[in-house]
This record gives sequence, structure tokens and C-alpha cells, in this order.
Amino acid sequence: MNIHFLYDKIFTCNKCTISRCEFNVVRSLYGGEISNIIYFWIGQNPGISLNKKWGDIVFPITGNNNKNQDEFTTFLYKQQIYQKSYFTNTIKCSTPQNRIPNDEEIINCFSFLHKELILVKPKCIITMGRISKEVLEKVYTITDEFKNVKLFNIYHPTYIYSYNRNKMQTYQDNILNIKREIENG
Repeated sequence: MNIHFLYDKIFTCNKCTISRCEFNVVRSLYGGEISNIIYFWIGQNPGISLNKKWGDIVFPITGNNNKNQDEFTTFLYKQQIYQKSYFTNTIKCSTPQNRIPNDEEIINCFSFLHKELILVKPKCIITMGRISKEVLEKVYTITDEFKNVKLFNIYHPTYIYSYNRNKMQTYQDNILNIKREIENG
């Protein structure tokens, strides 16, 4: 199975009610060649805005706070992190009013996330926020396929860039520390 075949499977999924919504969009994307991915970023669920593009950058994190989230993506790009990144979500469809996914939705999408990890083979996984962290911790407890992949958890960029800008420098420093740890072995 390749990544595009998996995307086709996700697009045609109708296991839960949100998969039948107008905004059912696969939002996984990557900044460079899939074979060169180092950073595997996981959020909660996709926003309903379409991916925006600016030059070589497709902004993977969208929603009501696009300007602030664009700032996060631009930071990753300037630090040469974006180009080695794969962005996905715990679940593959937007939820109404961006609510937290329920257990049924998480269970229905879990195999997609697991297959993405297998196909991409990242050096590290970065969960963004509580939901993706909790789901990924379950992966680590049920399999040792990823025992050599480092797991990091950070706040979701929306939390920092939109509501806690006073923590932004520390947040960006933490991301740069992840980069140093991964790229320097």
C-alpha cells in the first residue's frame, strides 16, 4: 500500500456520521519527499478551511485563527523543519464546530493513522495537544513497531499563537530543541 492509496481509502470512508459531511477532507500533507520525512505532526482533527498555499508552503493548520497558524507554519519553514514534515490528524474528518472527536470517531480513524505511521516511517512523532497525545500513547502501549521513534508532545499551535503569545519564544525554542535532538542523533 502506498500513501495515495491510503488517501483514497480515507476519502471513501463512511464509518461514522461526520464522514458524510460536506467538509470531509483528508488534511494530511507533507512539505517534501515522503521518503525524507523526519517529523510526523499529529493534531486533533482537520479544520474546515481549505489548505492555503503561499510559494512552496501549504499551510496545514487552518481554522478560525489562520493568520496565527500561518505564522507557525512559516516558522517551521524558515527553520527547515517544514520541508521534512508530514502533518496529519487523529481523525480524518472535520467535526461540527471543531468539537473534540468522540471515541467512535477516534476508533474508526485509528487504523488510518497507524497506516500513515507505517508508510511514512518518521524519526519522531510530535503530537499537538491533549487528544492526539492520548491517542498516540495508546499506539505506543499496543505495539513496539515504533519503539525507535521518539515521541514529543507540544501544545497545539493555536493555543500558543492565538491565546498565549507570551509563551511563543519558549514554544519555538522547544521545537528547535526537538530538531537538534532528532537531527544530531
